[in-house]
Amino acid sequence: MQLELGNETPEIFTAIMKTTDAMVLDEPKTHLPAADAVTEPAIESRPRHGAAGIKDAKIYIDGKFYSEANAKISVLDHGLLYGDGIFEGIRFYNGRVFRLEEHLARLWDSARSICLEIPMSMRDMTEAVLETIRQNRLRDGYIRLLVTRGVGNLGLNPAQCKFPSVIIIAATIALYHESFYRKGLTIVTCATRRSNPAALNPAVKSLNYLNNVMARIEANLAGADEALMLNDAGNVAECTADNVFIVKRGQICTPPITAGALRGITRGIVFEIAGELGIKISETDITRHDVFVADEMLCDVCKCNDATVFLTQILEGKMQKVNLCDACSKEKGVQDPTGFALADLLLGIGAAEEIEKGASSQKCPVCGFSQADFKKTGRLGCSVCYVTFAEGLNTLLKAMHKGTEHVGKMPEREHRAIELSHRKRALTENLQKAVADENYETAATLRDQIKQLESDLPNSP
Repeated sequence: MQLELGNETPEIFTAIMKTTDAMVLDEPKTHLPAADAVTEPAIESRPRHGAAGIKDAKIYIDGKFYSEANAKISVLDHGLLYGDGIFEGIRFYNGRVFRLEEHLARLWDSARSICLEIPMSMRDMTEAVLETIRQNRLRDGYIRLLVTRGVGNLGLNPAQCKFPSVIIIAATIALYHESFYRKGLTIVTCATRRSNPAALNPAVKSLNYLNNVMARIEANLAGADEALMLNDAGNVAECTADNVFIVKRGQICTPPITAGALRGITRGIVFEIAGELGIKISETDITRHDVFVADEMLCDVCKCNDATVFLTQILEGKMQKVNLCDACSKEKGVQDPTGFALADLLLGIGAAEEIEKGASSQKCPVCGFSQADFKKTGRLGCSVCYVTFAEGLNTLLKAMHKGTEHVGKMPEREHRAIELSHRKRALTENLQKAVADENYETAATLRDQIKQLESDLPNSP
């Protein structure tokens, strides 16, 4: 659910977002005078002077609002001294706080895990978050909600901290540039391992974020946008500030919580949406290999995230793999993006005469391509061409690909079905010929082969 901050949103949008029970907020309920003149905000992503509707940031600390200049905590707070505390990062859009109840539930779980008593009820915390947004007159932005152990002495013992502190900061934020959502992120695998749950459970969003910070530093040093963090077993846990999902054969996979992944709120929403759309999604251990061979890849031409056609070509005497999106593949002449264009590779190593082997009148039953068409255009017409011209190309392709038949991006299930269908057709033709020649012994053998083949044919999806 999402909590509403204002009542200006059109009714249709309200209905879609299911906020009929949302809190409607208009003007700030408190009007605390600023302690001093407006100062330059310290929050890096906050719009500077001239931004409409924003004057000075108002920060909530233990029931009161302070300007940024006067928002201070004690140097003896154990949240500062030892990272002893918890936090939540919460987004709000168009006047609605996104999944606030779930964020607060996770905050209370984190507090319980580290034996920290939050000094207010969940209802009061909800109102404090909403009032902080009102005070800052924001419609879209980010909330950083912190609960520290409180002021103690320089000793480690948390029993010295009698009064935990609650801090709420509202600001605008842009985690990633818009181009990253279109072109993707560069990512490295960092040496820093995710904290072992037996030491500090990653499910706790603690103020001690040094594990993630060190991984972020590795990404910076490598010139990458993000870093993939592994757990002690060498499996993928998450990135420095993101949950990880991969797509393989139409199924979404993500590391389980037990692998060191945070039980992210957005992560849970992905599960919800996938379920509504009928997309398979599962929690499973993921290796770096799984990430590397995932289906969703970067297009080498336009650099978008939708590479679905994978070509093999000879370039400057070297064999290379080229990943293309559907649009770029069509620009390069791939008539059927579901096929696998081998033109540059096959013709580049003198495979034309291999293509010409077999009957010159043989044509693909789907696209009508013949060997002559391949030689002329420099590529196969569709994915079924691979099966049609298998005899002429199989030896060459197996040698090129170490004994595996090159079937492009066609699913193995579909490829197998097409292959068996062609074999059944050939056996049926031979059966008819045997019956016509009254060669019943051969006909009986062919009939048995056809029945066996029919049992091997995969069921239609």
